[in-house]
This record gives sequence, structure tokens and C-alpha cells, in this order.
Amino acid sequence: MIRRAAALLLALAAIAAVATGCGGKSTARSALDNALGYMPRNSLAIIAIKTNPDDQQIKNAIALLDKFPFGATIKSRVAQALKVGGGGLSYQHDIKPLLGNDFVVGIPPRGAGGSSGNAYVLAWQTKGGDIGGLISKGSQKLGNEQGATLYGSSSGSVLAVKGKTLIGAQTRALLDAALSARNSSSRTTESDFSGALRGLNQGALVRVTGDFRKILATSAKSAQALKVPWVAALRTFGVTTSVDSDGISEDFQVRTEGVSAAQVPLATGPASPPVVKRPGEVAVGVRDPSQVVNFIEQVASVTDPKSLLNKNKVGKLLGVDIDRDVVGQLGGNSAGSFALAGGGLVVRADLKDPGTFRSTLAKILKNLPKAQRAQGKPVSAVRSGPGGLYTVTKPGGKPLVLGVIGNEVVLASDAARARAFAGAPATPVPGLTGAVAFTANPTSIVTAILKKRTHGNIGPLEALIVPALTAHLQSLDGSVDSETSGLHGHLKLTIR
Repeated sequence: MIRRAAALLLALAAIAAVATGCGGKSTARSALDNALGYMPRNSLAIIAIKTNPDDQQIKNAIALLDKFPFGATIKSRVAQALKVGGGGLSYQHDIKPLLGNDFVVGIPPRGAGGSSGNAYVLAWQTKGGDIGGLISKGSQKLGNEQGATLYGSSSGSVLAVKGKTLIGAQTRALLDAALSARNSSSRTTESDFSGALRGLNQGALVRVTGDFRKILATSAKSAQALKVPWVAALRTFGVTTSVDSDGISEDFQVRTEGVSAAQVPLATGPASPPVVKRPGEVAVGVRDPSQVVNFIEQVASVTDPKSLLNKNKVGKLLGVDIDRDVVGQLGGNSAGSFALAGGGLVVRADLKDPGTFRSTLAKILKNLPKAQRAQGKPVSAVRSGPGGLYTVTKPGGKPLVLGVIGNEVVLASDAARARAFAGAPATPVPGLTGAVAFTANPTSIVTAILKKRTHGNIGPLEALIVPALTAHLQSLDGSVDSETSGLHGHLKLTIR
């Protein structure tokens, strides 16, 4: 039974991998509504995955996979895994007839129903085929419960078959609770699930919903976090993975209630910050970086009040008012660029008054060693260089270059990078909105990962693999849009 159940789940997981390769009544209005009814009301998150081979999302996923040289190999290995791990299961005869309706997984709180580790409940109303016959072969029948036939395993996990529906859980207690939940008038419904996805692609291959209030309630440490207005305002979240003909998109939405624009972590509004693109690096832009700094101070004020007192003390030791002379000088945009290979980085931020900040920075770096000694911390070496750049090196650490160039304050891993980045033009990424934007060449990412895995020694075979993996990868762009009603994030891998 374990092998057959695992094989069924493998088939569903393969479909999802390909992509990345009504209310209150016990009667169900759809197969999805039926499966959702088995999910615990206290689920921290619920995941729905499409299984219909004729759905456009899955067709798109297969078409994208076929563009890569390893596509056929993946399909062959999945089929082979079904035969070996599933006791001779055939995709065409055993699995395919079952497909068509959403496969649903719920994540209850840790330890729910006597579970150990990460608990789960799953439900899947099959389209056709014989799910009961497949599960029963070689399985240990436990009996019947609420109209379902139960099967157990040596690991303690339990499966049940009720008509065409497969239900599973980590423990018997969780399974019994799932069966009872389905017959409850207050069960989880498709309307609940769709409501949490409002504003996202309801037809996405993978959809995830959750409730921050339930998640926060599981931790004794959350009481302190809930003192932060934005954290207390968190409600539901939704995440989708969509597959289009030209690539794969990840979107998320976080809903909040009752906060002001001054209390959110990112600046509100649709305007997207410009980014500075450098070959082989990830480019990031943030509009109004002072909003991020102020939010961090909000968090610190309620979770670690002593840190604010320490900030004021440090400011006096450095001879500046950190809020007025540093944070208050940050202008409209900041940008960063990060090298995945080699660890190079550079960040810059617009300044309201570059001349004034140049003097402020000189004062800070002059007083930095003295301030560190006063606090009993290791003293950094500060060295001034040409062009108003300073090199700061912590004991045992790598040097960082800091300075004001033009209208920007720049922090970089080396002086050449700082100078080049400070004067480089910044442009918005087309189609992105919100306070955060980032873009990267996916070919550079694949190459960097390969270099890391081979410790920088890319051989002839790897040199052939990289072009095959990246020939169809065009771009990787993302953004985060902030409003008082919540956050919306978007990430798109474009495949040509």
C-alpha cells in the first residue's frame, strides 16, 4: 500500500514539478469543494494542485519542458518510478484515468492529532479509474469509518477511500478529524479558498492559501511580534504558480487591515524604482529606502526597546543624530547589484544633500574606532582613499568600501565596483510596479550555481551543459507592491 500510495503522490508531484518543470454546507458543489471539506479549519495553509492533463496550465508546462534537452528524460524517469516504486503501476492504465480534479493538501498546526514533525491532511476526488482497488492491493485494511474504508501503514500514516475520494493523514486522529470535518456544516469550502486568492490567478497550476492569525497563534513568541501594528494587521495570504506559453510566474498576496501608510514595511504606490543592470549580477531597486529603515525601528521599538536606546548612544559616540543625519538624508531611490559568483556586492542610495552627508560620513568614520572601543567591540580599521572613498575592515573580515560619489552614497566590496556603480545609469524594468524591483539574467544564475557546485572548475562537460540548460531562458524579473491593504509580489521566469 505504501508503494502504491507513494506512486500516486509521485505522479501528482511530477505534474507540479513540470510546472516549475457553497459555503458552510456538507454537500459539495465541485470536486475541489469536496476535497477542501476534509481540510482542518485550523489549517495553517492549504495547497491545491491541478491534475487534469487537458488543462492549459499542464499543457503549457509540458510544452516548456519539451524545449529543454532533459525533458524526455524526466518523463521517462517518472514512468519508470511508477513501475518500480508503485509495484508495476502504469501511467496510461492506472494513473491517467484518476486525473482531472485538484489534489489538495492541508497543513495543520505542528503536533495536531498526535502528529510528529510536520503534520498533513490530503484529499483528492479522483475523476475516474479505481482508486479503491489500487490502494487496497497489498494494503492493511483497518476497517470502516464514516462511510470510508481505512488502510494503515507501519509508519503510522493512514489512508481512506470514500467513493472516488482518497483521504490521507499522518495519524489516525488527523484522518478521523478530516472525515468528521467533511460532514460538518462549518467545513472549509471552495468559497473560503477562492476568497483568500482574490486578486490572484484562480486558474493557476498550484494555489496556496493561509491565515497569518492561525500561524501566529501557534507560537508563544508571537505575542511580542503582534505589538508591531503591521504584524497585528496581517490576515490571509495567497500564493500561485502559473504556467503560460512564455514562462512560469509566482505571485503572492498578503492582506492586512487597519494600518496606515507610515506603518507598512515598504513605500506605498505603484511607481517602480529604477535598477542598475550589471552583467552576471542580480539587480535590485527600492523606492524610498527610509521607509524600510523606519519600519525596522518600529519593530525594534516593541520587540527590543533597548536597541533604540543603544542607537541613540551609538549616535552620540559617532557624533551624529542617526535619524536626522543618516536616515533623514536618504533620497527617493536606492539600488543594489549582487554577484552570485564571487560574492561581489554594491549598494547605492540617492542623497538629499550630498555635501552635507559627505561631512556626516567623514565624522562617523573618524569616530567609529573610538565608538567601538567604548562599547567593547572589535575595532575596525578605517582607511581613507582617493575620490572620497573609505575602506572599512573588521578584524578577520573582508574590506568594504564606502563613500559619497556624485549624488549617491555607495557601499561596495571594492573601490572599482563602487565607482562604476555610482555613475551607472538606472532604468525601470518594463511592466513592474511597486516599491521593490529586481531583475537578473537566468543564464548567469545557472552558471553561478554550476560554478559553486564544481568549486569554480567548470570542465568540458559542464561547458556543454550550460548552453543546453539556458538556451531558452530569457529573463527573470520580480517586484513587490505595497499598500495599506497588503503586499503583492510577482516573479516571472520568461522562457522563449
